[in-house]
Formats: sequence, structure tokens, C-alpha cells
Amino acid sequence: MSQTPPEVLKSSTIAAELADRLTISREQDAFRLELRGRSGDGAAGMVKREELQRILQMLHGVVAQAGWLAAPGAGRPAAAAMPSDSKPARH
Repeated sequence: MSQTPPEVLKSSTIAAELADRLTISREQDAFRLELRGRSGDGAAGMVKREELQRILQMLHGVVAQAGWLAAPGAGRPAAAAMPSDSKPARH
């Protein structure tokens, strides 16, 4: 994968939006990837099976490197689920 030149990134910064939804669907011998943002704008493209596998491998590597994966069986701590300043419920 090639690195995008900085001037290209700067020119699209104003219109940039994080993807809110990713849809992957099969179409004949390829896969259609569709990214949509909250505004409804998006982009779509077709990739071969091998390309999709490579994209998913790269994504998994970045997610693991960033520490976004939780260990299996490790859920959120119960204390984090409730704000500390909340009052206990009385029944």
C-alpha cells in the first residue's frame, strides 16, 4: 500500500468524516465495500476475495497495535458502567 502525499490529505481535510457504517456484500466473484458517514455521504468499491482478506488482516493488525482489543472474557469493570455520583435505587 502506498502512502498518501500530505498535499492530498490537506485538500480533503475540510470534508473529512469518520465512517459510521461499513457494509460488505458479495456480488458475483467480488465483494462490495461501502463506507457511510453520519451525513449519509460515503464511498464504495469492489475488491477481490484476496484483497478483502488482506484489508481485514491489516485492520486487525492496526487494532491490535492500538490496544483496542479486549482479552477474551474480560468485560468492562462494573464500576465503569455506573457513574460514581449516582444514587443507589431503593425499592
